Amino acid sequence: MEIPLWILLIPFTIIIVCTAVFLFFNIFHLKRYGIKGHGATPLIILYLGSYAAVLMTGMFVLGSINWQQKVHLIDIVPFIGKGTTSFGL
Repeated sequence: MEIPLWILLIPFTIIIVCTAVFLFFNIFHLKRYGIKGHGATPLIILYLGSYAAVLMTGMFVLGSINWQQKVHLIDIVPFIGKGTTSFGL
């Protein structure tokens, strides 16, 4: 069975959305309930910067993939269709 490779972007997008929601949830709680002082703002900037760096690195790596290519399901999940209990090993 062949599937287009872009199907794999759907779970990736769900994970990115969940981490973004978690990011803003954490930032809200740091600003609202965090310790008042000079360390909170640099911490939030470092947190946002590291998230942006990881996101941009991921987008750079994913940009080099041909997403129109079709792959066999057996290439993605090797234990499908073999009938073994050792996950194809």
